[in-house]
Formats: sequence, structure tokens, C-alpha cells
Amino acid sequence: MHDEATYENADEYESAEHRALLARERLYATLLGGGAGAFGGAAMLLVARALMMRRGSFADPAVALGERLHLGGAPPEVVGLALAVAAGAILGAILGRSTWRVNRVAPRILFFSILMPVVWLFAQVFLIGHMSRDSVSAVPFVPFLVGSLAYALFVAVIPAARRAKAIETLPEK
Repeated sequence: MHDEATYENADEYESAEHRALLARERLYATLLGGGAGAFGGAAMLLVARALMMRRGSFADPAVALGERLHLGGAPPEVVGLALAVAAGAILGAILGRSTWRVNRVAPRILFFSILMPVVWLFAQVFLIGHMSRDSVSAVPFVPFLVGSLAYALFVAVIPAARRAKAIETLPEK
């Protein structure tokens, strides 16, 4: 591939080849973000489950999540885990697409380790807090907060492992 220094003017640099390369990089970041989000969603649920069991609660969050949906005889654990994986993949794809330019691991970990607990706090207060008491008690705050950090780690590290081939430069003023 060519770099910006080999082009005489900016119009030549913004060629169809360069735009296609940027589109491909965005697609890879979205797909890797979705895959990382899927792993992260499962990790978040499993970390929350382990912390709940450690505290003496034998309520399984995957079962509690899966019992709400009745899908043709599938075990509630599988349904709950699949729902966590699907939700994690969707959110991970959005986050991967929106942070496709950040390739270094340390800034990604810092950003997502702040963002994901804030997103979980928002979900706990505004979404889960307005549900029935049984639903609220099935989703304790602290285990899922720690689980959101596990999710953040997956979403931060896996997409950063890709090798970026496109370098965008800002136009000079």
C-alpha cells in the first residue's frame, strides 16, 4: 500500500482504493468487536455467577434470565447464556465500530474499564430498577459490576489485536 507522502495532492490520496481500505478496516473492527462482545457477554454472566455463588447465593443469573423466555424446551441456562452472548455481541459490535481507530491496548482498556461500569450502572438504575422486585433481586449490582469489567477487558483487548493497515491523517489547516 502507499502512504500519504507518495501522493502529490489530497484528492489523489482519497482514492477509491484508500476508501475501500478504510471500509474494510471498519468492517473488521465491527466484526472483531462483535466477537469480543460475545465472549465478553458470556464472561460477564459467568463472573457474576461465580461471585454470587461465592457470596452464598445459589440463584443462577443465566437461569433467571432464561426462565423469562420460553424457547421450545431449551434449558433456561442455555437460553440465558445465549441471550447474554447475543446482547454482548450487539453492544461489542457497536463499540468496536465506534473505536476502530484506537489500536493500542492500554488506552482501550482504560476507556472500556470506565465506560462499561457506567453503562451497567445506567442499566441497573433505569432499566432493571423499574422492573418488579423479583427481577431486581435476581440481578445484584456488585457481581454484575465486576462482570462488566470482564466484558470491558474482552472488548478492549480482542479488537486491538488486529493489524491496522489504514492510517488516517487529518488535513492541514
